[in-house]
Amino acid sequence: MGASYSEFETQWQTIDHGPCGIGRVVLLVTRASPADLPKGHDKKSDPVHQQPETIRFSAEHGVEGDRWKAGKDVERQISLTSLAVTKLVTGTRDRWHLVGNNLILDMDLSATALPLGSRLQVGTGEIEITAKPHEPCDRYLARFGQSAHDWVGDEGHAARHLRGRMAKVIRDGEVSVGEAISLLGT
Repeated sequence: MGASYSEFETQWQTIDHGPCGIGRVVLLVTRASPADLPKGHDKKSDPVHQQPETIRFSAEHGVEGDRWKAGKDVERQISLTSLAVTKLVTGTRDRWHLVGNNLILDMDLSATALPLGSRLQVGTGEIEITAKPHEPCDRYLARFGQSAHDWVGDEGHAARHLRGRMAKVIRDGEVSVGEAISLLGT
């Protein structure tokens, strides 16, 4: 399935990782709660994802319509991933949603570009990058294969944040596909 670990790494070295400090929303994704799936549904190979043009998010509820629920870990309210990694791992546009992140951004998400605690203007709201790691899970493995799973999860690449970043909501808001994202306080 897909490229080998070394092919992913070689491709990564030759592509644009996205702009630093600014970017744009390429895709928005909400994920169905396991409780909302039919009994016996295989969420690993057949996820139930919506791809709305606009999402609302709040400190109380995370992303409206997403499986994250109030009372869960606020450090993981919103998941972000980069378009560059998404393209490498998924191959085609119709598979981008399978990475399972709420926001797919054309933006550099590395630790250098977005240090821990960075705040981003996201549409009308604001989010903060948290320390919670975003690691590939069994669903990622099932959808993209061992090489992709190992490459994005390699501890040697931790500062790249290839799997993406986690964020919490600072100010409630709304964001649409195509909108600009910007680092605050720079």
